[in-house]
Amino acid sequence: MIILDCSGSTYRNKALSKAKGAIVQIMESAYLQRARTSLIQLSGQGIEITIPAKRAMIKPYSKIEQIKGGGGTPLLQGLKTALATMKKESRRFPDEAQHLIIFTDGRSKEQFNTLTTPADICIVDMESGPSPLGRCKQIARTLNAKLLALDELPIV
Repeated sequence: MIILDCSGSTYRNKALSKAKGAIVQIMESAYLQRARTSLIQLSGQGIEITIPAKRAMIKPYSKIEQIKGGGGTPLLQGLKTALATMKKESRRFPDEAQHLIIFTDGRSKEQFNTLTTPADICIVDMESGPSPLGRCKQIARTLNAKLLALDELPIV
Protein backbone atom coordinates (compact mmCIF):
# COMPACT_ATOMS: atom_id res chain seq x y z
CA MET A 1 0.00 0.00 0.00
CA ILE A 2 1.35 3.40 -0.96
CA ILE A 3 0.11 6.78 0.25
CA LEU A 4 1.15 9.80 -1.79
CA ASP A 5 0.94 13.33 -0.36
CA CYS A 6 -0.05 15.53 -3.31
CA SER A 7 -0.31 18.76 -1.33
CA GLY A 8 0.68 22.12 -2.70
CA SER A 9 3.98 22.07 -0.79
CA THR A 10 5.11 18.83 -2.45
CA TYR A 11 4.06 20.15 -5.85
CA ARG A 12 5.86 23.48 -5.48
CA ASN A 13 9.13 21.85 -4.48
CA LYS A 14 9.02 19.32 -7.36
CA ALA A 15 9.13 16.50 -4.81
CA LEU A 16 5.80 15.21 -6.12
CA SER A 17 7.35 14.57 -9.52
CA LYS A 18 10.27 12.65 -7.98
CA ALA A 19 7.92 10.64 -5.77
CA LYS A 20 5.75 9.68 -8.74
CA GLY A 21 8.86 8.36 -10.51
CA ALA A 22 9.78 6.31 -7.45
CA ILE A 23 6.24 4.92 -7.19
CA VAL A 24 6.30 3.82 -10.82
CA GLN A 25 9.51 1.91 -10.10
CA ILE A 26 8.07 0.37 -6.92
CA MET A 27 4.97 -0.76 -8.80
CA GLU A 28 7.02 -2.21 -11.66
CA SER A 29 9.06 -4.18 -9.13
CA ALA A 30 5.84 -5.33 -7.43
CA TYR A 31 4.53 -6.52 -10.79
CA LEU A 32 7.61 -8.68 -11.33
CA GLN A 33 7.11 -10.16 -7.85
CA ARG A 34 3.38 -10.73 -8.50
CA ALA A 35 2.64 -8.61 -5.43
CA ARG A 36 -0.59 -6.79 -4.72
CA THR A 37 -0.43 -2.99 -4.60
CA SER A 38 -2.64 0.00 -3.99
CA LEU A 39 -2.12 3.76 -4.26
CA ILE A 40 -3.97 6.39 -2.26
CA GLN A 41 -3.39 10.05 -3.08
CA LEU A 42 -4.02 12.88 -0.63
CA SER A 43 -4.57 16.51 -1.53
CA GLY A 44 -6.79 19.49 -0.85
CA GLN A 45 -9.41 17.66 -2.92
CA GLY A 46 -9.49 14.90 -0.30
CA ILE A 47 -8.54 11.24 -0.52
CA GLU A 48 -8.61 9.29 -3.75
CA ILE A 49 -7.84 5.62 -4.21
CA THR A 50 -5.99 5.98 -7.50
CA ILE A 51 -5.12 2.30 -7.79
CA PRO A 52 -7.31 -0.07 -5.77
CA ALA A 53 -5.79 -3.08 -3.99
CA LYS A 54 -5.06 -5.70 -6.64
CA ARG A 55 -2.20 -7.38 -8.44
CA ALA A 56 0.34 -4.77 -9.51
CA MET A 57 -0.17 -3.22 -12.94
CA ILE A 58 2.39 -3.91 -15.65
CA LYS A 59 2.44 -0.24 -16.73
CA PRO A 60 1.19 2.08 -14.00
CA TYR A 61 2.48 5.23 -15.79
CA SER A 62 -0.83 6.52 -17.11
CA LYS A 63 -2.55 6.39 -13.72
CA ILE A 64 0.40 7.93 -11.89
CA GLU A 65 1.30 10.65 -14.39
CA GLN A 66 -2.25 12.02 -14.16
CA ILE A 67 -1.82 12.81 -10.46
CA LYS A 68 -1.83 16.56 -9.78
CA GLY A 69 -0.91 18.46 -6.64
CA GLY A 70 -2.50 21.21 -4.62
CA GLY A 71 -4.12 22.14 -1.35
CA GLY A 72 -3.61 20.62 2.08
CA THR A 73 -2.83 17.13 3.30
CA PRO A 74 -5.52 14.97 4.95
CA LEU A 75 -2.76 12.64 6.17
CA LEU A 76 -4.56 11.20 9.20
CA GLN A 77 -7.66 10.33 7.17
CA GLY A 78 -5.44 8.86 4.46
CA LEU A 79 -3.68 6.68 7.01
CA LYS A 80 -7.00 5.51 8.43
CA THR A 81 -8.22 4.66 4.92
CA ALA A 82 -5.02 2.76 4.15
CA LEU A 83 -5.09 0.83 7.43
CA ALA A 84 -8.76 -0.11 6.98
CA THR A 85 -8.04 -1.33 3.45
CA MET A 86 -5.02 -3.28 4.65
CA LYS A 87 -7.05 -4.90 7.42
CA LYS A 88 -9.67 -5.99 4.90
CA GLU A 89 -7.00 -7.29 2.52
CA SER A 90 -5.23 -9.21 5.31
CA ARG A 91 -8.46 -11.13 5.97
CA ARG A 92 -8.75 -11.96 2.25
CA PHE A 93 -5.06 -12.84 1.86
CA PRO A 94 -3.80 -13.85 5.32
CA ASP A 95 -0.47 -15.23 4.02
CA GLU A 96 0.62 -12.01 2.32
CA ALA A 97 2.99 -9.64 4.10
CA GLN A 98 1.70 -6.09 4.42
CA HIS A 99 3.80 -2.99 3.87
CA LEU A 100 2.83 0.66 3.90
CA ILE A 101 4.95 3.30 2.19
CA ILE A 102 4.01 6.90 2.89
CA PHE A 103 5.41 9.62 0.64
CA THR A 104 4.91 12.93 2.46
CA ASP A 105 6.64 16.11 3.51
CA GLY A 106 4.92 15.79 6.91
CA ARG A 107 3.26 19.19 6.69
CA SER A 108 0.20 18.18 8.64
CA LYS A 109 -0.87 19.39 12.06
CA GLU A 110 -2.76 16.18 12.81
CA GLN A 111 -1.84 13.85 15.68
CA PHE A 112 -1.08 10.21 14.88
CA ASN A 113 -0.63 8.75 18.35
CA THR A 114 -4.11 7.18 18.37
CA LEU A 115 -3.39 4.89 15.42
CA THR A 116 -2.46 1.25 15.76
CA THR A 117 -0.36 0.19 12.81
CA PRO A 118 0.17 -3.55 12.45
CA ALA A 119 1.94 -3.18 9.11
CA ASP A 120 5.58 -2.58 8.31
CA ILE A 121 5.70 1.19 7.62
CA CYS A 122 8.23 3.30 5.77
CA ILE A 123 7.92 7.06 5.52
CA VAL A 124 9.64 8.67 2.57
CA ASP A 125 10.37 12.27 3.52
CA MET A 126 9.59 14.52 0.54
CA GLU A 127 10.40 17.74 2.38
CA SER A 128 12.81 20.03 0.59
CA GLY A 129 13.58 23.70 0.54
CA PRO A 130 15.50 26.20 2.62
CA SER A 131 13.65 25.77 5.94
CA PRO A 132 12.78 22.14 6.63
CA LEU A 133 10.37 21.51 9.50
CA GLY A 134 11.41 17.90 10.14
CA ARG A 135 7.89 16.66 10.84
CA CYS A 136 8.42 13.33 9.09
CA LYS A 137 10.93 12.34 11.76
CA GLN A 138 8.34 12.94 14.47
CA ILE A 139 5.62 11.08 12.54
CA ALA A 140 7.98 8.14 11.95
CA ARG A 141 8.77 7.97 15.66
CA THR A 142 5.06 8.04 16.57
CA LEU A 143 4.18 5.30 14.06
CA ASN A 144 7.32 3.27 14.77
CA ALA A 145 8.18 3.58 11.08
CA LYS A 146 11.39 3.50 9.10
CA LEU A 147 12.32 6.93 7.70
CA LEU A 148 14.04 7.59 4.37
CA ALA A 149 14.64 10.80 2.48
CA LEU A 150 13.23 10.85 -1.05
CA ASP A 151 16.69 11.51 -2.48
CA GLU A 152 18.09 8.51 -0.58
CA LEU A 153 15.82 5.97 -2.22
CA PRO A 154 17.90 3.43 -4.10
CA ILE A 155 15.36 3.35 -6.91
CA VAL A 156 15.11 7.09 -7.65
